Amino acid sequence: MFFTIAIPTFNRKEILEISLEKIFDSIKNIEDKIEVLVVDDCSKDETKSLLEKYKKNYPTIFNYIISEKNNGISKTRNILVKNAKGSHLIFIDSDVFVTPKTIETHIKMHKENKNIIVQGNLKFISNLDELNEIKKNLFTDYSNSFFDTANLSIEKSKIIEAGFFDENFTGYGWEDLELGIRIRKLNLKLKKNKNTLAYHYHPEKIIDLDFLIEKEKQRAIGSIYFLKKHPSFEVKMITQNHYLHYFLDYLLTCFFNLESKDFVIKLNNTNSKTSKKFTFILRVYLNHLLIKEIRHLNESNS
Repeated sequence: MFFTIAIPTFNRKEILEISLEKIFDSIKNIEDKIEVLVVDDCSKDETKSLLEKYKKNYPTIFNYIISEKNNGISKTRNILVKNAKGSHLIFIDSDVFVTPKTIETHIKMHKENKNIIVQGNLKFISNLDELNEIKKNLFTDYSNSFFDTANLSIEKSKIIEAGFFDENFTGYGWEDLELGIRIRKLNLKLKKNKNTLAYHYHPEKIIDLDFLIEKEKQRAIGSIYFLKKHPSFEVKMITQNHYLHYFLDYLLTCFFNLESKDFVIKLNNTNSKTSKKFTFILRVYLNHLLIKEIRHLNESNS
């Protein structure tokens, strides 16, 4: 078997460097054939120089592609699939840090099983001091996702058979979960293993709240398209486009006073917080914006 570790990236030079270091540390003793492939979606930072450095240091197993224009995540993932030399793909997002056993376990499970998807475990962290923590947070780390490409492996031919990632998803989010709906029809078995744990890094520092808000608007647009393509109760629940989510959002909005001007001013004036409570409230607020935008788009389209 030949495994391609497939990494999409955009404007994450510092975080990507940590991710690559941990990947190369974890595969140095693996005897199976491995390629590390990065596709950079036309970053504006110094990502290119970083990729050149890794190509120089690991010329036989590291490759990269830099897009001439910003294509969006779906097309970037498709470029990874089409250019991967491996028979199997191990998707790792550029803000995900593997453990010494993550890649090894993905490989082992595919060698022992046929027609499977290995869905890796993710622990969300907000600072690098949490990298050795393994205890899960029920609010942030629980997931029953069938196809989350932040930490996932699958035979390359299965993605081709399912029709690749839908490039109509040009903004942030949903493209992998939507492909998962189609891949599920191929009757692959979902496998999980505690040793596929990786850390999904969301730093405490809010660099640009307006940017985070824009991402939620993009997610809302993708949510509407996702549900239109697959009009099912399952997708309503996945995308939070359901009256149950509307009601829960209403309760949280009242409890945290999310619509008040003072709340938004407080977030805008906060550059860094160390408390997990603050991180949780920020996520509640961004999720509120997602649902608010979904409802607005639904009303506009009705």
